[in-house]
Amino acid sequence: METRNFHFTSPEEIEAAFYTAFVQADTHTMEALWAKDEALCVHPGSHVIKGFDAVVRSWAHIFTDAAPTDLKLRVIQRHRDGDIAVHILEEHISVRGSDVPAAIVIATNVYRKYEDGWLIVQHHASLIQSQHEGQTLQ
Repeated sequence: METRNFHFTSPEEIEAAFYTAFVQADTHTMEALWAKDEALCVHPGSHVIKGFDAVVRSWAHIFTDAAPTDLKLRVIQRHRDGDIAVHILEEHISVRGSDVPAAIVIATNVYRKYEDGWLIVQHHASLIQSQHEGQTLQ
């Protein structure tokens, strides 16, 4: 498997790479974004996935036969304290070409700064079960 080396200088930079890899269903890039020693992920409706190898496998499984998607993000909150950053976002995920979101997800992303840059340590995504037209989260 091809490995890619990145050096992310901010949580915002790695977050942009994360969502680009998500939209492009790019397993190789997704693998390069995660911390090897602290990876933890919860996909909508799933259990806790712990450990680098298990997290990477989960993304590879999601990307298998994935339909091309569009993604719109809305930042709810970003907080940074030293070498840790926590971002909460609203993800509007739709099949490419459709204006109607197939899913609206609230995601919490946790990033840690290491000697060689920022990496993802946690991603927790929860599906919003229903939302009335025009309603936004506060």
